[in-house]
Amino acid sequence: IGAFLVTTPTIQIVLTGPRFLLAMALMLCLEPAHAKQIELAIMPGDVTHAHAKLEEQCSQCHVPFERQAQSGLCLDCHKDVAGDVANRQGYHGRIKQDDCKSCHTEHKGRAAQIVKLDTKAFDHTLTDYQLAGKHQQATCDGCHLPDKKHREATTDCVSCHRKADKHKGYFGERCTSCHTEAGWKQLTFQHDKDTKFALKGKHQQASCTGCHAKPLYQKPQPPSQCIGCHRKDDAHKRSLGERCDSCHSETAWKGARFNHNTKTQFTLQDRHAAISCNSCHTPGTSAKNLPQTCYSCHGMDDERKGHQGRFGRDCGSCHNQKSFKPSTFNHARATDFPLKYAHSAVKCASCHTGANIHDKVESTCTSCHQKDDLAKGHKGFYGQRCESCHNEKSFKQSIFNHDRDTRYPLVGRHQQASCTACHKDPPALVKTSNQCTACHTSDDIHFGTYSQQCGQCHTPVDWRQVKKQESEVPQ
Repeated sequence: IGAFLVTTPTIQIVLTGPRFLLAMALMLCLEPAHAKQIELAIMPGDVTHAHAKLEEQCSQCHVPFERQAQSGLCLDCHKDVAGDVANRQGYHGRIKQDDCKSCHTEHKGRAAQIVKLDTKAFDHTLTDYQLAGKHQQATCDGCHLPDKKHREATTDCVSCHRKADKHKGYFGERCTSCHTEAGWKQLTFQHDKDTKFALKGKHQQASCTGCHAKPLYQKPQPPSQCIGCHRKDDAHKRSLGERCDSCHSETAWKGARFNHNTKTQFTLQDRHAAISCNSCHTPGTSAKNLPQTCYSCHGMDDERKGHQGRFGRDCGSCHNQKSFKPSTFNHARATDFPLKYAHSAVKCASCHTGANIHDKVESTCTSCHQKDDLAKGHKGFYGQRCESCHNEKSFKQSIFNHDRDTRYPLVGRHQQASCTACHKDPPALVKTSNQCTACHTSDDIHFGTYSQQCGQCHTPVDWRQVKKQESEVPQ
């Protein structure tokens, strides 16, 4: 029977049922070499290229008299599938478990397709990769390459879409961070929600590479501080620090919104509110250490065209932020010498001639006007009590009233006489005799023959007009 099995190819059809079992029993009794010949003789056909190495080792896939054991031998070789089945993952782990041969046939020839797969009816939801969006329209061979197992198809985007990546790998390989299967142009990435840096104002118009100068997957990541991107745009040259958001917003660089009055201890008022920042915050100076005194900014102005430092550094005692001119210093309130009339118009240095304006200054008239008196005035004749005759309105208009301020009213021709006509000796304010002879002795045509009571006969109106005596009145 063994010879008949070997030499007659039709034995593959004849030996079925009980006869096949008899052949198998005989095979067990034969020598191994003869048994192998019988196995090859009854083999239904050649196996595929994948199993060709096992073609002469039937026991690797078959167990005599145990048809159910065949699937176990399959899983012993195909450990990856066995793992899916055990873990209930992948396609083999999700489908109804059955003999392997129900889907995979063998002995159909070297080029036979061992997988019975209907690509049109295949349910991809039974796999580890769900098809969504545009992927539902893709063909199987678009992802499953011919030289790869179906389970070896990659699930990361870049494996299939690397050539379509317009970013050229600049943003890394996590395409799902921005895109979905619905379409490449439909972005899901929201910078405000997906990062710690919300895009506002002009930042919404900026290109990604404007901030992400390096590929996204490289370190370090873009800084979140303004100066990290705008250092070259800093017109202040870092003199105001790196907190750009203290003055500027994402809307625009121009139109700073910094409130100097509420955020600093130096309130900007009047003229200060109109000047540019760099007038005080010069390059190289720190805003924290910037002095707040007037002299720190205006010292040079004072030295060149101001008081030359003579008035000290307390500028606020005379000036305010509205204007340097006029001075706000109230001489009457701050000193014991109110400035009135002509005095209110003179320059400070006219009286304060010392090196420091705060040095004590004499408040007498002669302390300032003695030179004027000696040069073109009374030459000291009337002493130093100028206020007896003059006030601050004008020197030329004397306020002295002889009738009111002395015991000798001026009457008649006396009103026309000059002061020195009577007050001959300096100082003129020294008490002068009010007797006629004190001034008119040389005018006495009587040569002293009458008494010195000139007023008995004469009046101040005119010497020539003589009073009529009672004895001369006709009887």
